[in-house]
Amino acid sequence: AYFFTFPFSLQRELVYANYRHYFINDMKDESYRVTEVKAGVSLSTVFLNKFSFPIGLEYIYNDTFFAKATNQLFFTLGTAF
Repeated sequence: AYFFTFPFSLQRELVYANYRHYFINDMKDESYRVTEVKAGVSLSTVFLNKFSFPIGLEYIYNDTFFAKATNQLFFTLGTAF
């Protein structure tokens, strides 16, 4: 959706999901099961029909005790050149 009068335009969008399941063995012969689920949205926006700014929003669920928080939400803002 390109706008010629508004300074911001949406170039492309991406919706994604990811599932990972790990078995980790340490040096003491203990094993751990780790499940990680990711879901997110990535938007590529254009400012003044020239400058590209990728914006991302990602939710991560991790059920291991290694992580500081079980549920995490990340917001990313970048630049492309």
